[in-house]
Amino acid sequence: MSENCIFGRIIRRQNPAYVVTEDEHIIVFPSKENHLLVAPSQHIPNIYFFDEATGSHIMRIAIEVVYTITVELEHCTQGLSYDRLLL
Repeated sequence: MSENCIFGRIIRRQNPAYVVTEDEHIIVFPSKENHLLVAPSQHIPNIYFFDEATGSHIMRIAIEVVYTITVELEHCTQGLSYDRLLL
């Protein structure tokens, strides 16, 4: 990763971040706007430089994280009316 890349700084633990999950290929953490980012561990300038394996792994992890959050939210909100629920 580039020394100035914020994702690289987070991966190297030079910038603080709440890490949701990570493995040797990716790291997942919330952005300043509180949506989750799935970033590759190696520096890739933009999405057009992903190889098939990296792109597939990122999508697989994104789906797993969304599924886990959805299941947990459903569990936490059972019996609540969604028109009153503020997310």
